[in-house]
Amino acid sequence: MHEHTEQDQSIRWDVVSVIAVISAVGVLGFKLLWMIEGYRNFIWSLPIDVQFLVHPALRMLIVLIGVLIVFRMSRGNDEPTMGLGVGWARTIKGAAIGFGCTLPMLLLGLWSDSFSVTRYGVLYGSISPGLTEEIFYRAFMFGLLVQVARCPMWPTAILTGAVFGLAHVDITPDEGQTIIGQLGFWIAMIGVGGMMYAWIYWLSRWNLWIVIALHAGMNLWWDMFEMNSTPLGGWGATGVRVLSVGLVVLIVMRSRGMGSPQRSTIERWVQFAQGALALPDDVEGDRWRACVAPSIGLHAIAMALGELHKIDPSERPLAMDKAEIGIKQHAGEINSAWAAEPMPESLMELIEDAKSAWEDSLHEGVVWRCKSERFTTRHPGEIGLAMREAGFMGEIFVAAPGVEMFKDVPVAWCRDQSGGMPDEQVVEFVDGFLETCTGKVERPEIMRPLHQVYRQMDFLSGSMHDLVAPVTGDLPAGQPLLVPVVVGGEVCSVSLPPKSGKPMDPIEVKWSTIAADEAEN
Repeated sequence: MHEHTEQDQSIRWDVVSVIAVISAVGVLGFKLLWMIEGYRNFIWSLPIDVQFLVHPALRMLIVLIGVLIVFRMSRGNDEPTMGLGVGWARTIKGAAIGFGCTLPMLLLGLWSDSFSVTRYGVLYGSISPGLTEEIFYRAFMFGLLVQVARCPMWPTAILTGAVFGLAHVDITPDEGQTIIGQLGFWIAMIGVGGMMYAWIYWLSRWNLWIVIALHAGMNLWWDMFEMNSTPLGGWGATGVRVLSVGLVVLIVMRSRGMGSPQRSTIERWVQFAQGALALPDDVEGDRWRACVAPSIGLHAIAMALGELHKIDPSERPLAMDKAEIGIKQHAGEINSAWAAEPMPESLMELIEDAKSAWEDSLHEGVVWRCKSERFTTRHPGEIGLAMREAGFMGEIFVAAPGVEMFKDVPVAWCRDQSGGMPDEQVVEFVDGFLETCTGKVERPEIMRPLHQVYRQMDFLSGSMHDLVAPVTGDLPAGQPLLVPVVVGGEVCSVSLPPKSGKPMDPIEVKWSTIAADEAEN
């Protein structure tokens, strides 16, 4: 069932071609237009604010068209993002980090001989390029080449950085300047900066607000002050720009997740190993030292389990088996070290976290959520027949036929036998089935772990609500609304839909604490 595996892991040149064409229009199109004197005269005849907004607005329109095309070309296991809708917490934190790290430029600027604040400098020299250029060059060009076209990160960052530098070359230079003469500076300075912006965007797990704020802040201080006039001269101006970017890199590398509740696993390993070196030379110290290696092993397994959706699907069963064996082995070593004494709570939590990570990975899969105000499925009998003929050994759950589901709740999910995304043909078949039902669903997305929807009733007040909770752990009370269609290769019987009656009034949807955190991230 994994006949598309090699294709899924290789560079998708069809997506590369689409992004390249759209990027060429967005970069070269305006350059070529600007070479036409009549076009330049037309732009200069417009009101000053419109002059500065024409090209950014047209470029954003081109990006919108490109995003619609590329997102349609993405596959079921892709999770493309433009880095803008990352939640309020990550947006504010990212913008604060990006802008805050430009303050060394402000400090140097205060040392300069000039100070000028203009509407042009703030709106069109800072905010507009910071927003629109990052959306175009980093989110669309770099981000989608890596996320959807599966291009390697560093070559893509270097290539798009060079394009970013070339885009700043003035093809109608002032007297005394040449296009060739500009190339070295723009590629060396702006191009390297574009490459670093791309790296920061990737490091932050696609939080575009960091580089938007960094780019806008650097432009703001550059326009506000005459940086080259400070006692440090041109080298000082270059130095503070490098310092600003370097500070962002250090902060993002340290936090590595922008809002994730977990610290860096590598940082934990270092702290644990350092603590072990300072332990006393006695029996208890020996116990702790014996737990260093298995504790690091459990951390490593838990981290690797979180990345399983990125490996070749055919390798997932073996990876899950190795992870299970590794967890048992490391947990056994820790248990042996504390056999004669009560085990510390921190080590017990470590073992449970690793087991939970394995359980969550086993129940990782593809989910469809309700996009419309309500959604109702028809009988899924055709899914069972098709999956039996295909030899599908995983699981497929869909909303019970005729039961009204409400906005944002899962209405169907499927997973492979060892967890994770099943074959693309399975996903496409379920997707096609849902399109024939009443209502609309979001594009399929990876969820870890999968969730069930429980309709709960308060018998005292008579009110109802839907609770969305993970399929792992304790099962809550209530009627489960997602029913099994295929489990372990066996087709399950599904009741016929009830006779149609009066539509339900919309009811409240609640997410369990874990589910709500995952939905926000």
